[in-house]
Amino acid sequence: MRSAAPFFSVVIPAYNAETYIATAVESVIAQTDRDWELVIVDDSSQDATSDILLKYVAQDPRIRVFRNDQNLKVARSLNRGIKLAAGKWIVRLDADDFFTPVYLSSLRQYAEKNNSPDHFFSAWIAAVDEKGQKILDVRLPEAEKIQSMMKIENFLYHPATSFSKELWEKVGGYPEEDSDQAEDAAMWNRFIEANAKLVMIPEFLVNYRLHYTNMTSVKDAHLVAFESGPDWKGIRQNKEWRASLFLKQKMLKPARNEIITIAKLQRRLSFKNIQYFLLTFLPSTWVSFCMWELRPRLRAWMKSLRAKSIRF
Repeated sequence: MRSAAPFFSVVIPAYNAETYIATAVESVIAQTDRDWELVIVDDSSQDATSDILLKYVAQDPRIRVFRNDQNLKVARSLNRGIKLAAGKWIVRLDADDFFTPVYLSSLRQYAEKNNSPDHFFSAWIAAVDEKGQKILDVRLPEAEKIQSMMKIENFLYHPATSFSKELWEKVGGYPEEDSDQAEDAAMWNRFIEANAKLVMIPEFLVNYRLHYTNMTSVKDAHLVAFESGPDWKGIRQNKEWRASLFLKQKMLKPARNEIITIAKLQRRLSFKNIQYFLLTFLPSTWVSFCMWELRPRLRAWMKSLRAKSIRF
Protein backbone atom coordinates (compact mmCIF):
# COMPACT_ATOMS: atom_id res chain seq x y z
CA MET A 1 0.00 0.00 0.00
CA ARG A 2 1.20 3.54 -0.75
CA SER A 3 2.13 5.34 2.47
CA ALA A 4 1.82 8.86 1.05
CA ALA A 5 -0.13 10.60 -1.66
CA PRO A 6 1.58 10.55 -5.07
CA PHE A 7 3.01 13.74 -6.49
CA PHE A 8 1.07 13.30 -9.75
CA SER A 9 -2.43 12.03 -10.49
CA VAL A 10 -2.80 11.29 -14.20
CA VAL A 11 -6.50 11.43 -15.09
CA ILE A 12 -7.91 9.84 -18.26
CA PRO A 13 -11.57 9.90 -19.33
CA ALA A 14 -12.23 6.96 -21.65
CA TYR A 15 -15.21 6.14 -23.82
CA ASN A 16 -15.10 3.31 -26.38
CA ALA A 17 -11.33 3.71 -26.40
CA GLU A 18 -10.27 0.13 -27.14
CA THR A 19 -8.13 1.14 -30.13
CA TYR A 20 -5.72 3.41 -28.28
CA ILE A 21 -6.22 3.11 -24.50
CA ALA A 22 -3.44 0.54 -24.00
CA THR A 23 -0.90 2.89 -25.62
CA ALA A 24 -2.02 5.72 -23.34
CA VAL A 25 -1.73 3.57 -20.20
CA GLU A 26 1.62 2.11 -21.23
CA SER A 27 3.00 5.62 -21.72
CA VAL A 28 2.18 6.41 -18.08
CA ILE A 29 3.71 3.16 -16.83
CA ALA A 30 6.89 3.97 -18.80
CA GLN A 31 7.47 7.31 -17.04
CA THR A 32 10.96 7.83 -15.63
CA ASP A 33 9.35 9.61 -12.65
CA ARG A 34 7.61 6.83 -10.72
CA ASP A 35 5.69 8.98 -8.20
CA TRP A 36 2.27 8.83 -9.84
CA GLU A 37 -1.14 7.25 -9.79
CA LEU A 38 -3.37 6.74 -12.81
CA VAL A 39 -7.09 7.43 -12.42
CA ILE A 40 -9.22 6.33 -15.37
CA VAL A 41 -12.93 7.09 -15.63
CA ASP A 42 -14.60 4.66 -18.02
CA ASP A 43 -17.57 6.65 -19.28
CA SER A 44 -19.82 3.61 -19.73
CA SER A 45 -17.89 2.22 -22.71
CA GLN A 46 -19.64 -0.35 -24.90
CA ASP A 47 -16.53 -1.89 -26.44
CA ALA A 48 -13.55 -3.75 -24.93
CA THR A 49 -12.22 -0.72 -23.01
CA SER A 50 -13.28 -2.09 -19.61
CA ASP A 51 -11.66 -5.48 -20.19
CA ILE A 52 -8.38 -3.87 -21.26
CA LEU A 53 -8.33 -1.61 -18.21
CA LEU A 54 -9.03 -4.45 -15.76
CA LYS A 55 -5.85 -6.19 -16.93
CA TYR A 56 -3.78 -3.11 -16.05
CA VAL A 57 -5.48 -2.73 -12.66
CA ALA A 58 -4.44 -6.29 -11.84
CA GLN A 59 -0.83 -5.56 -12.83
CA ASP A 60 -0.20 -2.22 -11.08
CA PRO A 61 -1.78 -0.97 -7.82
CA ARG A 62 -1.14 2.63 -8.89
CA ILE A 63 -3.84 2.26 -11.55
CA ARG A 64 -7.44 2.83 -10.48
CA VAL A 65 -10.47 2.56 -12.75
CA PHE A 66 -13.97 3.90 -12.07
CA ARG A 67 -16.87 3.17 -14.38
CA ASN A 68 -19.81 5.53 -14.86
CA ASP A 69 -23.21 3.85 -14.73
CA GLN A 70 -24.24 6.02 -17.65
CA ASN A 71 -22.44 8.14 -20.21
CA LEU A 72 -21.66 11.46 -18.50
CA LYS A 73 -19.43 13.02 -21.21
CA VAL A 74 -15.96 14.44 -20.76
CA ALA A 75 -16.42 17.31 -18.28
CA ARG A 76 -18.40 15.31 -15.71
CA SER A 77 -16.09 12.31 -16.09
CA LEU A 78 -13.05 14.53 -15.54
CA ASN A 79 -14.56 16.15 -12.47
CA ARG A 80 -15.33 12.73 -11.03
CA GLY A 81 -11.80 11.47 -11.70
CA ILE A 82 -10.11 14.53 -10.22
CA LYS A 83 -12.32 14.40 -7.14
CA LEU A 84 -11.14 10.82 -6.57
CA ALA A 85 -7.48 11.66 -7.29
CA ALA A 86 -5.02 11.70 -4.39
CA GLY A 87 -2.15 13.63 -5.99
CA LYS A 88 -1.26 17.30 -5.59
CA TRP A 89 -0.81 17.85 -9.32
CA ILE A 90 -3.41 16.75 -11.83
CA VAL A 91 -1.99 15.64 -15.17
CA ARG A 92 -4.41 15.28 -18.04
CA LEU A 93 -4.23 12.63 -20.73
CA ASP A 94 -6.78 11.63 -23.36
CA ALA A 95 -7.36 7.98 -24.16
CA ASP A 96 -6.01 8.33 -27.71
CA ASP A 97 -2.84 10.29 -26.87
CA PHE A 98 0.38 9.26 -25.12
CA PHE A 99 3.25 10.75 -23.12
CA THR A 100 6.95 10.70 -23.88
CA PRO A 101 8.80 8.82 -21.09
CA VAL A 102 10.27 12.00 -19.54
CA TYR A 103 7.07 14.03 -19.39
CA LEU A 104 6.47 13.74 -15.64
CA SER A 105 10.16 14.23 -14.85
CA SER A 106 10.21 17.47 -16.83
CA LEU A 107 6.90 18.58 -15.40
CA ARG A 108 8.12 17.98 -11.82
CA GLN A 109 11.02 20.40 -12.35
CA TYR A 110 8.63 23.17 -13.34
CA ALA A 111 6.06 22.31 -10.66
CA GLU A 112 8.69 22.37 -7.91
CA LYS A 113 10.15 25.62 -9.21
CA ASN A 114 6.69 27.23 -9.50
CA ASN A 115 5.21 25.53 -6.46
CA SER A 116 2.27 27.88 -5.92
CA PRO A 117 -1.04 26.05 -6.50
CA ASP A 118 -2.08 29.03 -8.62
CA HIS A 119 0.12 27.92 -11.51
CA PHE A 120 -0.90 25.67 -14.35
CA PHE A 121 1.40 24.14 -16.94
CA SER A 122 1.35 23.18 -20.58
CA ALA A 123 3.92 21.77 -22.99
CA TRP A 124 4.66 21.60 -26.68
CA ILE A 125 3.32 18.55 -28.49
CA ALA A 126 4.20 16.22 -31.33
CA ALA A 127 1.26 15.66 -33.65
CA VAL A 128 1.06 12.01 -34.70
CA ASP A 129 -1.24 10.06 -37.00
CA GLU A 130 -3.57 7.16 -36.15
CA LYS A 131 -0.62 4.76 -36.24
CA GLY A 132 1.46 6.89 -33.87
CA GLN A 133 3.83 8.14 -36.59
CA LYS A 134 4.93 11.75 -36.14
CA ILE A 135 3.47 14.31 -38.51
CA LEU A 136 5.18 17.39 -37.07
CA ASP A 137 6.36 19.03 -33.85
CA VAL A 138 4.13 21.87 -32.64
CA ARG A 139 5.76 24.79 -30.83
CA LEU A 140 3.36 27.08 -29.02
CA PRO A 141 3.64 30.82 -28.35
CA GLU A 142 4.89 32.23 -25.05
CA ALA A 143 2.64 31.74 -22.03
CA GLU A 144 1.79 35.45 -21.79
CA LYS A 145 0.60 35.49 -25.41
CA ILE A 146 -1.55 32.40 -24.89
CA GLN A 147 -3.15 33.89 -21.77
CA SER A 148 -3.90 37.18 -23.55
CA MET A 149 -5.54 35.30 -26.45
CA MET A 150 -7.45 32.73 -24.39
CA LYS A 151 -10.88 34.36 -24.66
CA ILE A 152 -10.37 34.63 -28.42
CA GLU A 153 -8.88 31.20 -29.15
CA ASN A 154 -7.50 28.28 -27.15
CA PHE A 155 -3.99 27.38 -28.29
CA LEU A 156 -3.37 24.83 -25.51
CA TYR A 157 -3.63 21.08 -25.99
CA HIS A 158 -5.73 19.49 -23.28
CA PRO A 159 -3.62 16.32 -22.77
CA ALA A 160 -0.46 18.45 -22.48
CA THR A 161 -1.85 20.69 -19.71
CA SER A 162 -1.71 20.10 -15.96
CA PHE A 163 -2.71 21.95 -12.81
CA SER A 164 -2.93 21.64 -9.04
CA LYS A 165 -5.94 19.98 -7.50
CA GLU A 166 -6.23 23.03 -5.26
CA LEU A 167 -6.65 25.31 -8.28
CA TRP A 168 -9.26 22.95 -9.74
CA GLU A 169 -11.20 23.13 -6.46
CA LYS A 170 -10.81 26.90 -6.28
CA VAL A 171 -12.54 27.49 -9.63
CA GLY A 172 -15.22 24.84 -9.14
CA GLY A 173 -13.87 22.25 -11.57
CA TYR A 174 -14.66 21.84 -15.24
CA PRO A 175 -17.89 23.59 -16.30
CA GLU A 176 -20.49 20.88 -16.81
CA GLU A 177 -23.19 22.96 -18.49
CA ASP A 178 -23.55 22.85 -22.26
CA SER A 179 -21.67 25.66 -23.94
CA ASP A 180 -20.22 26.71 -27.30
CA GLN A 181 -16.84 26.64 -25.58
CA ALA A 182 -15.00 23.34 -25.09
CA GLU A 183 -14.56 22.15 -21.50
CA ASP A 184 -10.79 22.68 -21.54
CA ALA A 185 -10.91 26.27 -22.83
CA ALA A 186 -13.65 27.04 -20.30
CA MET A 187 -11.43 25.68 -17.53
CA TRP A 188 -8.36 27.66 -18.61
CA ASN A 189 -10.46 30.83 -18.67
CA ARG A 190 -11.64 30.05 -15.15
CA PHE A 191 -8.02 29.70 -14.10
CA ILE A 192 -7.06 33.03 -15.67
CA GLU A 193 -10.05 34.79 -14.10
CA ALA A 194 -8.83 33.43 -10.75
CA ASN A 195 -5.43 35.08 -11.43
CA ALA A 196 -3.64 31.80 -12.05
CA LYS A 197 -0.47 31.95 -14.15
CA LEU A 198 0.28 29.71 -17.10
CA VAL A 199 3.80 28.29 -17.33
CA MET A 200 4.84 26.91 -20.73
CA ILE A 201 7.29 24.01 -20.88
CA PRO A 202 9.19 24.42 -24.17
CA GLU A 203 9.66 20.70 -24.78
CA PHE A 204 7.80 18.19 -26.99
CA LEU A 205 6.44 15.99 -24.20
CA VAL A 206 3.05 14.70 -25.37
CA ASN A 207 2.07 12.86 -28.54
CA TYR A 208 -1.25 14.23 -29.77
CA ARG A 209 -3.06 12.01 -32.22
CA LEU A 210 -4.70 13.53 -35.30
CA HIS A 211 -7.34 11.13 -36.57
CA TYR A 212 -10.95 11.28 -37.63
CA THR A 213 -12.42 10.01 -34.38
CA ASN A 214 -11.07 12.90 -32.32
CA MET A 215 -12.55 15.40 -34.79
CA THR A 216 -15.69 14.09 -36.45
CA SER A 217 -16.60 10.83 -34.70
CA VAL A 218 -16.24 8.82 -37.88
CA LYS A 219 -14.09 5.85 -38.81
CA ASP A 220 -10.30 5.69 -38.69
CA ALA A 221 -8.26 8.19 -40.68
CA HIS A 222 -6.52 5.57 -42.81
CA LEU A 223 -9.86 4.64 -44.39
CA VAL A 224 -10.60 6.82 -47.37
CA ALA A 225 -13.83 5.18 -48.48
CA PHE A 226 -16.60 3.62 -46.44
CA GLU A 227 -19.53 1.41 -47.41
CA SER A 228 -21.65 4.48 -48.00
CA GLY A 229 -18.90 6.22 -49.93
CA PRO A 230 -16.06 8.59 -49.01
CA ASP A 231 -16.56 10.80 -45.97
CA TRP A 232 -15.38 13.94 -47.70
CA LYS A 233 -16.11 16.19 -44.73
CA GLY A 234 -13.96 14.07 -42.43
CA ILE A 235 -11.12 13.86 -44.93
CA ARG A 236 -11.23 17.59 -45.61
CA GLN A 237 -11.28 18.52 -41.91
CA ASN A 238 -8.38 16.22 -41.17
CA LYS A 239 -6.31 17.69 -43.98
CA GLU A 240 -7.30 21.25 -43.07
CA TRP A 241 -6.24 20.65 -39.48
CA ARG A 242 -2.86 19.38 -40.64
CA ALA A 243 -2.48 22.31 -43.03
CA SER A 244 -3.29 24.73 -40.21
CA LEU A 245 -0.60 23.21 -37.99
CA PHE A 246 1.98 23.30 -40.78
CA LEU A 247 1.19 26.97 -41.43
CA LYS A 248 1.52 27.84 -37.73
CA GLN A 249 4.94 26.18 -37.71
CA LYS A 250 5.98 28.04 -40.89
CA MET A 251 6.13 24.76 -42.84
CA LEU A 252 4.66 26.12 -46.04
CA LYS A 253 5.39 23.35 -48.52
CA PRO A 254 3.77 20.57 -46.40
CA ALA A 255 0.77 22.85 -45.86
CA ARG A 256 0.45 23.38 -49.61
CA ASN A 257 0.66 19.62 -50.21
CA GLU A 258 -2.23 18.99 -47.81
CA ILE A 259 -4.41 21.50 -49.68
CA ILE A 260 -3.44 19.98 -53.02
CA THR A 261 -4.48 16.57 -51.68
CA ILE A 262 -7.91 17.99 -50.77
CA ALA A 263 -8.26 19.40 -54.28
CA LYS A 264 -7.40 16.03 -55.83
CA LEU A 265 -9.85 14.17 -53.59
CA GLN A 266 -12.76 16.57 -53.90
CA ARG A 267 -11.90 18.34 -57.14
CA ARG A 268 -12.78 21.63 -55.51
CA LEU A 269 -11.58 23.86 -52.67
CA SER A 270 -13.56 25.66 -50.01
CA PHE A 271 -12.94 29.34 -49.28
CA LYS A 272 -10.85 28.32 -46.25
CA ASN A 273 -8.79 25.94 -48.40
CA ILE A 274 -8.13 28.69 -50.91
CA GLN A 275 -7.02 31.04 -48.14
CA TYR A 276 -4.65 28.43 -46.77
CA PHE A 277 -3.27 27.73 -50.24
CA LEU A 278 -2.56 31.41 -50.91
CA LEU A 279 -0.84 31.76 -47.53
CA THR A 280 1.73 29.17 -48.54
CA PHE A 281 3.19 31.64 -51.06
CA LEU A 282 3.69 34.46 -48.53
CA PRO A 283 6.76 35.09 -46.33
CA SER A 284 6.73 32.70 -43.39
CA THR A 285 6.72 35.50 -40.78
CA TRP A 286 3.55 36.90 -42.32
CA VAL A 287 1.97 33.47 -42.31
CA SER A 288 2.82 32.98 -38.65
CA PHE A 289 1.29 36.34 -37.72
CA CYS A 290 -1.82 35.52 -39.72
CA MET A 291 -2.34 32.09 -38.10
CA TRP A 292 -1.51 33.00 -34.50
CA GLU A 293 -2.90 36.55 -34.37
CA LEU A 294 -4.96 37.82 -37.28
CA ARG A 295 -7.08 34.77 -38.12
CA PRO A 296 -8.18 34.07 -34.49
CA ARG A 297 -9.19 37.70 -34.03
CA LEU A 298 -11.14 37.73 -37.30
CA ARG A 299 -12.91 34.49 -36.34
CA ALA A 300 -13.85 35.94 -32.94
CA TRP A 301 -15.14 39.13 -34.57
CA MET A 302 -17.26 37.21 -37.07
CA LYS A 303 -18.63 35.01 -34.28
CA SER A 304 -19.68 38.11 -32.32
CA LEU A 305 -21.38 39.55 -35.40
CA ARG A 306 -23.34 36.31 -35.91
CA ALA A 307 -24.37 36.33 -32.24
CA LYS A 308 -25.61 39.92 -32.54
CA SER A 309 -27.59 39.13 -35.71
CA ILE A 310 -29.28 36.21 -33.95
CA ARG A 311 -30.28 38.42 -30.97
CA PHE A 312 -31.77 41.06 -33.24
